[in-house]
Amino acid sequence: MKYKLINENIKEKGLLDIIYENRGITKEQIEKLLNVSSDEYKNPFQIFNMDKAVTLFKKVYKEECVVGLLVDTDVR
Repeated sequence: MKYKLINENIKEKGLLDIIYENRGITKEQIEKLLNVSSDEYKNPFQIFNMDKAVTLFKKVYKEECVVGLLVDTDVR
């Protein structure tokens, strides 16, 4: 298979760094996301869409629904 390397910087920077850069994500944002301190989320409702998750849980619990869990086994 023939291919053409579009971005020669991959050899120097690394693929993930280029993906983050292309999406406007800074190294500081990545570090903050990967190393969240417990002080930042003392209130669980600060977590994105937590209110929707609680509402859905209450509905499922009240209606005694069967819940299935899907596990993504290739996550590292």
